[in-house]
Amino acid sequence: MTVEQIATRADVGLRTFFNYFPSKEDAILASTVPGLETLIAEVSTRPVGEPVLVALREAVMRVMQHRDAAGRDRLLALRVVRDSPLLAPRQMAMHSTYEKALADAISARVDPGAPPIYPALCAAAALAALRVVLHRWLDSGDAPSPELLRQEVTDAFALLADGLDR
Repeated sequence: MTVEQIATRADVGLRTFFNYFPSKEDAILASTVPGLETLIAEVSTRPVGEPVLVALREAVMRVMQHRDAAGRDRLLALRVVRDSPLLAPRQMAMHSTYEKALADAISARVDPGAPPIYPALCAAAALAALRVVLHRWLDSGDAPSPELLRQEVTDAFALLADGLDR
């Protein structure tokens, strides 16, 4: 699909398209940004005494309540990003910025005596778990169930909380 086709379908001019996005790849990836920004904001509003992984899981659940993850267009965009050799690395690079912001939000809620690596490790583990869950969910069928996604998130965070050493 060309930028011209995207702009025509969105009923905007090319100039307007390029005012918002430097490329068509950036336009596709932009659909994933609001969820990450909302996740970071949700983590920041969780009760201070709540364990970090509980706060992260609950923040993810709140984001899922407010976003239509299972909508046809959203599923298509998520699958395009996941399956594209060009988009997947760009998304990973974009996520590293959000991983740092999530680590900062976690850092603000943990004991100052926690090891300095702790917030960054929690953020990286949580986003990796979410990536794995999302890929499994997208592979579960043409119209994956939001309930399955919620269960997979719950299971993934439980595994992180229990430790992965088996």
